[in-house]
This record gives sequence, structure tokens and C-alpha cells, in this order.
Amino acid sequence: MRDHLAGMIVLYHPNIQETIQNIDTYIDDLNLLIVVDNSDTPSDIKRHLQDRYNNIKYISNKKNLGIARALNIGCDIAMELNYSWILTMDQDSGFENFSSYLTCFDKLNDTHNIAIVAPNPFCKPSEIQTTQTKCSQTTNSLVLTSGNLLSLCCFEKIGGFTEKLFIDEVDHDYCLRANMLGYSIVVFENIALYHHLGDTTNKNNKKLKQHNATRHYYMTRNAFYMAQKYHDIYPKKYSYPKIFYKTLYRKVFRILRKEDDKLQKLLYVAKGFKDFCFKRYGKL
Repeated sequence: MRDHLAGMIVLYHPNIQETIQNIDTYIDDLNLLIVVDNSDTPSDIKRHLQDRYNNIKYISNKKNLGIARALNIGCDIAMELNYSWILTMDQDSGFENFSSYLTCFDKLNDTHNIAIVAPNPFCKPSEIQTTQTKCSQTTNSLVLTSGNLLSLCCFEKIGGFTEKLFIDEVDHDYCLRANMLGYSIVVFENIALYHHLGDTTNKNNKKLKQHNATRHYYMTRNAFYMAQKYHDIYPKKYSYPKIFYKTLYRKVFRILRKEDDKLQKLLYVAKGFKDFCFKRYGKL
């Protein structure tokens, strides 16, 4: 199946060196890597990529259209070029054992009902031997976008990613719509993915992951969108009481106790909830 596999990576003001190091972990096993750049200011990333690789298709949106729109652009291009599957990557993600991932992928016998094949988000790279090709698998309801092998046939039927969400919950919304249509999500338990979430700061000699105020806005607004849409179908994660507790209590408490720029972040949390109430979506 890897003969029908393309890849895509979404960029937003990337660190060139780190991005290339991540791309190096998987590009040799791809026929094509579609680069969708959401940066609103030019950089040298295009030149660096084209100098280093010969299987790159670079698309600059010249502004931030959001992760959902960028993913749809990459998938549409891959379908136009007759690819059946696409690897979806963030700029801050890379693999420990991508070849093993593809070996497991090739062993799947019947994929017509599989929307997504994913690495194990809880697998620590230090615990994996790169020569290991055991393909133990499980199913899951929700996975992150980065590191996924996405069926483009299912993508068309699911309807693509929800662009009004812009960022945050884009991946989970897609997964739940896939589930509702009867598609499965396969996770290979031995496949590790490097993925950095949020900004890390040091407080009292401890590393603390923080998000900026804008990210808190999207996280708040879209969490309530998901609750409104899926609370009956997936109550364990998206019931209103759970979202209220997680977003308007635990998040606020964490900001007040542990994070910087407290007032601005609290204001953006409040704005996210307000915009959900008034059904204002898209880019902030």
C-alpha cells in the first residue's frame, strides 16, 4: 500500500533546522511530501526544502488559514494525484521507527473500513527498538492528527476537516465523524511518535507546558462546540458537566496558579466561551 502513499506537513513559522530534522525521519519512505505553509510572513524554508529533497510539493497560503484548511488542501492535492493514503504531520513531530510503521501498514489485509491508521500516543521512543516489527494493534475512538495515515477514500466520504474550528479539536471532530459513519481507527502499539505540545517554561526548576492566550481561546470555544455536537454520542469525554469542569474550572485554576500572563489568558478563555454562545467560529 505504500506505493499509493503521499505525505503532508503543515507549517507555521517553523524552526527550519528542527523541521528538517523531523522530516528526515520519514521522507525517504514517501513518494511525495506536500508542504502546506500557513505562515503569514516569508521565510527560507522553501529554499531549504527544495535544496535538500527532490520529492517536495510546496504550497504557500501566505496567511494562516488554520490547521483544518491546510489539511484539506493537502488531502485534495493528494487525491488529484491519485494517491489513496496520506501521512499527516506537524512540523514538530517525527518518528522513531517509520519503516516499522509502514511494515505494519503493509500487513493490513482489509482497509476499506479503516479511516485512520495511527501511532501509539503513549509509546515512549526510548522503549522501542527501531528494528522491532511486531505489529500489535488496537482500535481507538480519538487520535491526534500528526503521525496518522489517512485513507483518502474515507476522507471524501467523511467530508474532510471542519474548517470553522480553525485549530483545536479538528482531529477529534474528524475521528468522531469517522466513527459515526462506521469507520475504524487502528493504532499500532509499538510505533512511537515524537510530538511537542505547547510551550515549555521553567517554574521553580520544573518544566511546565503552557499555551498562549490565543490558543486558550480556541481550546475553550471548540471544547464547547464538541460538547454541543457530541455530548449524547460520546458523553464520557464531551458531556457538558465534564467540559465545564475541564474548561471553566480546571483551566482557570491552572492559569491562576501556574501560568504567566494570567489576566490576558483569562480574558481569552471568557471570549472563547462567549463566541461559542454566539456561534462565532473561524479565525480569531
